[in-house]
Amino acid sequence: MIKQLLISPSCKILPTNRFIYNWYSCYSTNKPRKSIESNQKKSTTTTTSTPTPTSTSTSSSKSQSPTTDQILFEQFQKSVIKNDIKHNPNNQPFWMKRNRTIKSKHSHWNPTKKLSRSEMNKLRELKQYFPHFTTADLGKIFHISPESVRRILKSKYIPDDD
Repeated sequence: MIKQLLISPSCKILPTNRFIYNWYSCYSTNKPRKSIESNQKKSTTTTTSTPTPTSTSTSSSKSQSPTTDQILFEQFQKSVIKNDIKHNPNNQPFWMKRNRTIKSKHSHWNPTKKLSRSEMNKLRELKQYFPHFTTADLGKIFHISPESVRRILKSKYIPDDD
């Protein structure tokens, strides 16, 4: 439905996407051009041999209108994509929301420093003794990111004694 509209502004409009076309036509500057085109059609039917001053002005306005129409159509495309349900941040999966909040709060998760097993155990013990500590607080103590603290506390991996 939207693909037809996004191909070109002069595409065929089906009844199902009439509301999008109406929205586009309200915000575009096609209305004056349509009246000029209708005047041109009238002038071409009456006199075809001699060009009139109105026909030269319409040709100059036609050369200007595709650029403005193209810009307006690009704005229309951007607004459709922006308002698309798939791009709505509230409709994204949980893991994408979590990654977005982590990036906004604590820049990004890039574990340059890796903790040893004994340090991981110390971190878990600290969390047991002081449950009011947040992951950001524990991250500052161990000089690691809050996301890596969250992953360490979440993991249930116990190495074998082999």
